[in-house]
Amino acid sequence: MLVDEWKFDAVYSASQKCLSCTPGLSPVSFSERVVDYVKARKDKIHSWFMDMNLLLGYWGATNRTYHHTAPTNSLYALHEALLILKEEGIENS
Repeated sequence: MLVDEWKFDAVYSASQKCLSCTPGLSPVSFSERVVDYVKARKDKIHSWFMDMNLLLGYWGATNRTYHHTAPTNSLYALHEALLILKEEGIENS
C-alpha cells in the first residue's frame, strides 16, 4: 500500500496477513494529521485499548516508560518474515 502517496490517515494490519508470520502483532501507521488531532483531544480515553496518547508517550519517551510487556518472540518472528519478504521481493511473494 502506498500509505503516504494515497494520503491514508491510519492503517493497520496483522502480522499473519500476507507475511506468513505468527499472529499476535498489529502493525499500525498514523499520519501527522491524526497524531495532531489525537494530541488535541479534550476528552480522556477511558480504556487502555489503543490509547494513542499513551502510546505516543511510550514511543517518544527519552526516559524508560512501560506501557506493556513486549511480545519479544513475535517481534523476532515479524523481523524474520520481513527479511524473507525483502529477499524474495513482493512480486515473487
